[in-house]
Amino acid sequence: MTLTFAEQYEVYKNNVTKGMLEHFAEELGVTVESLETLGVGYYPGEYAWVFAERDAGGDVVASGKAAAILKLSGIHYYKE
Repeated sequence: MTLTFAEQYEVYKNNVTKGMLEHFAEELGVTVESLETLGVGYYPGEYAWVFAERDAGGDVVASGKAAAILKLSGIHYYKE
């Protein structure tokens, strides 16, 4: 079964616990609320935090299922 990027992103968001958000927010020097507003997700296969690219209407979009994954080493772009 192939998931759309929006469906994959929902899975990533569901991987995040409140404790993870608190720790990540502290590392970044931001509030938990700001990360919740952005809708941060987590991809455990890459040990990476995931942020969706959205269009002007707020829908999750990606060209070729591209996802920007923020890692400690920088931003990596994955395309399927």
